[in-house]
Amino acid sequence: MMPNIPGYPKRIENDTNAVAIAEKSFKCKIAMKEAVRACLINSAGIALLLLFPSLDAADAKKIGIEVENTPGWGRALDIDIITRTGIVSRKDLGLPARVCVMCGKEAKICARERSHNVEELRDTVRRLLACTVSDQAPSSSES
Repeated sequence: MMPNIPGYPKRIENDTNAVAIAEKSFKCKIAMKEAVRACLINSAGIALLLLFPSLDAADAKKIGIEVENTPGWGRALDIDIITRTGIVSRKDLGLPARVCVMCGKEAKICARERSHNVEELRDTVRRLLACTVSDQAPSSSES
């Protein structure tokens, strides 16, 4: 799980807040503790790696998508589910591709075609991540 930050630098205000809130939200939705947790913070950004050996990958992806679809900060996150055989995609689950935060078209197409100005994208992500300052992930009693 990591912020999806276009351009450089890969660190941006509230990136660690968003990852922390997303982690809390994800764990709350699955109601289990991970076996391994590693957080990497460097010039490539912040990435949180969680290992849940007994969690079904498709269920994990669906939960990850729920977190990514959280209004505000969730849209700025990328939660990949990786198994021994590869990444579980939205397509694998019969779900539509992720949409662009700028225009609503398929995000991968906009990224590949560089449809939007990087600074405008960064400003959008910055605004989305700013939502973490006042937002809270649900507690386990709210699930």
